[in-house]
Amino acid sequence: TWGDGRWEMFHTIEQSVFGLHNTRHRLKLEDRQVQEAISLTEAESSSCSNSKSGAEKTEKRRATSRSTVARKKNARRLQDGAADLDGNKPGKDHLPASSCESKIDCEIAALVSSIQRLASGATLYNSSSVRIMLMDGAVDTECCSLLCRLGQLLVPHKQRTLSALHFWFFVMVNLEKDVVGYFSRVKDRESKCNVACLAVLPQFRNNGYGLALIDFSYALSRAEGRAGHPEEPLSFAGSSIYFKYWKFVLLRHLANQTINVSLEELCRSTSIAKDKIVFVLHSLGLLDYTGGPHVPQTMVACVLKLFRSMSTPHILINQCDLDVKHWLQLVDT
Repeated sequence: TWGDGRWEMFHTIEQSVFGLHNTRHRLKLEDRQVQEAISLTEAESSSCSNSKSGAEKTEKRRATSRSTVARKKNARRLQDGAADLDGNKPGKDHLPASSCESKIDCEIAALVSSIQRLASGATLYNSSSVRIMLMDGAVDTECCSLLCRLGQLLVPHKQRTLSALHFWFFVMVNLEKDVVGYFSRVKDRESKCNVACLAVLPQFRNNGYGLALIDFSYALSRAEGRAGHPEEPLSFAGSSIYFKYWKFVLLRHLANQTINVSLEELCRSTSIAKDKIVFVLHSLGLLDYTGGPHVPQTMVACVLKLFRSMSTPHILINQCDLDVKHWLQLVDT
C-alpha cells in the first residue's frame, strides 16, 4: 500500500500529464482555428478583390455607355437646337456644360451655335439637297474667324493662326438650314490651291458632305478653266477622301471614253492637277508610259470593272447649278 504521500505525488503527476495533454489539444485546436480564420480571411479578401474588379469593370462599361449616350444627345442637341439661318426661329446660344463631353466639345458646340446664327452670304450654289453660301473674310470677319477656329478644332494638323481677311469661305447648309461644313480658299488669283481648310461637323459626317465640298471646289476650278489642288500636306483622313474623289471622277470620265485618253485631256476635263492624275492612275495600274503616259484602249474593260465596283457619292455637284458669273466677277476683281 502506498502511503498518503505517494498517492498525493501520483495524483499530482497524473494531473500534470492530463493538463499537458489538454494544453496540447487546446493549442492544436487554437492553431486549427487560426488557420481556418486565415483561410477564411484570404477567401474573403479574394472574393472582395474579384468583386471590386468586377465592380470596376461594370462601372467602366456603364461610363462608356453614358459617354456614348451623351455624345449622341449632344449631336442631337446641336442639330435640333441650331438657329435658323434666316432668323425665323431662335437658336440656343450654347449647350449646357453638363451635355458636353469635354472642354473641346463645349467649345465646338458654342462655335457651331454662333456660326449658325451669324452665317449669311451670297448663294453660289443651290440644289435640291444642299445650298452653298460664299462669305468674304474681310466683310464677314466675325463669322469667318469662328470658322477658322472651328477648323483648327476639327482638323488637328491645321494649327496655323491665319487672319480670315485673306480667305473666301464656302459654307454648306442642308435642307433644314443647318450648317454642315465649309471650306476656305485663299484670295490669290495666281494660286492653284482651291482648298485651304475643309471640315465637316461631326454630327453630319458620313453623309457625303465632305465629297460634295471637294466636288464644289473643283467645280469652281472648272469655271475658272484651270486645274486645282488642295493645300498640302494633307492629313491621313484628307488623303483618303481626296484619293476616293479623284478615283471616282477619273474612272467616271474614262468609262465614257472609247479612245486613248491623254493626261492633258483628263486634266482639262476634270480640273484635277496632272501630278494627282498620274498618282491615282498609276496606283490603279491603268497607265501606259509608251510614247508618254496615257490610258490605252486596252484598259477599257479594267476601267469599267473598277468604276462599277465603286459606290456613287450621295451628293454630286451639278455644274449648271453653280452661279459661275458671280464667282468669276469676284475672282477677276
